Amino acid sequence: MTGYGSAEALSASGRFVVEIRSVNHRFGEVLVRLPRELSQLEERVRAAVQSRVWRGRVEVSIIRDNRSFRTRAIRPDTELAAAYAQALAELARVLNVGGQLTLSQIASLPDVIKVEETPEDAEAIWPLLAQALDEALAGLVAMREGEGARLATDLRGRLDRVEARA
Repeated sequence: MTGYGSAEALSASGRFVVEIRSVNHRFGEVLVRLPRELSQLEERVRAAVQSRVWRGRVEVSIIRDNRSFRTRAIRPDTELAAAYAQALAELARVLNVGGQLTLSQIASLPDVIKVEETPEDAEAIWPLLAQALDEALAGLVAMREGEGARLATDLRGRLDRVEARA
């Protein structure tokens, strides 16, 4: 059966959108797409889907909608900055060029200032994602059941017409 379900989870680190799509397929196949930092949750997501959907090809996507919530740390690489300063001082001495080196000049050199994103705590986010996954699955299952009911009604009607002709 075909179907679709979606839900959202909002955490301190961002908004996650859970989308589930299914199409007809002889067997049960579950494909899971997650942000890399949540990849350890793949088996839990797959198990949750397989507990409610047995047949069909099911695609689950969990998308981080807003990365601006991410915690970032800005750190100077003091060893690299010192090495740059030393190299520039040596260069000034060898070329016999005067002048003062400023902090902004050193800070603008490659990799002196590093922006690091704080890794996502998948375990802390899982309860919120599990709830959103459950909501999305409920929508998917309802849509599949609706399609099944329409197919059953159609088949009954066709069977009645065949029986009427016999």
